[in-house]
Amino acid sequence: MSHLPAEIFQISRSDAWTTPVSLDAARTMRDLAAQLGAGLPKYLLAPEVAVLLSCIDDLTARMYFDTLWNTGARLNEALALTPSCFTLEPSRRHPQPVVMLKTLKQRNREANRGRGRPPADADTFHPDPRYRKPPEPGIRLVPLLDAAYAQRMREYLATWRKRVKHLPVWDIRSRQTPLNWLNAALNRARNDGITFPITVTPHTFRHSFAMHLLMSGVPEKVLQGLLGHRYARSTEVYTRVFSLDVLAGRGLSFSYDAKTAKALLNNF
Repeated sequence: MSHLPAEIFQISRSDAWTTPVSLDAARTMRDLAAQLGAGLPKYLLAPEVAVLLSCIDDLTARMYFDTLWNTGARLNEALALTPSCFTLEPSRRHPQPVVMLKTLKQRNREANRGRGRPPADADTFHPDPRYRKPPEPGIRLVPLLDAAYAQRMREYLATWRKRVKHLPVWDIRSRQTPLNWLNAALNRARNDGITFPITVTPHTFRHSFAMHLLMSGVPEKVLQGLLGHRYARSTEVYTRVFSLDVLAGRGLSFSYDAKTAKALLNNF
């Protein structure tokens, strides 16, 4: 179990736990899933993410991990974001703030593609529609559900990226930099007497985003689109954990008194 204060937080850095699953049940099932392993994702709950983010003083680093937590972006997907990817002012087309993410696999394919047409065996079109690969989501729009985060990002971009709309929000040349930021935050938390029940990596924020949405009642198919999963089975790994959360604390008896059962059967 993590050594965290008993107070309750919300998604990014707000003040209320609003998920249908109780905090105690969610924490118990998360810790059980972490112990079981079995390919289950390792994730943090919203209060733990809030505490971890509070251990990051550098605004650039904090906004990076705040973005991972609020969008479910992969590490490289977030590093590729530019100010033009964000729509933070409500409009008729986008009444809610959104961010446009290009999937990691799509970006890698473009980077590795040579000149000319792709090879004939690349994503071969199967004549039977049952066996065709679903199209890979190259671009996905993720709504920014936390108004407080949208406001923080709006202020951050206006202050530090006002005239560089098409340059990366985070001018980072090494994947190691976010890891260094995270390790510094974890060390500070440890010095403050706060520990976490799992090994935290940048990808932990993506898992945490997915589980937070599921515990908030977001349908699995919607979550698949938000995460940019090509196959539903990639999303099902989260519902396996969520099934433990759903059943937590619900008593269900499979035992029956034999005499009572016989009497019931005789009355059929």
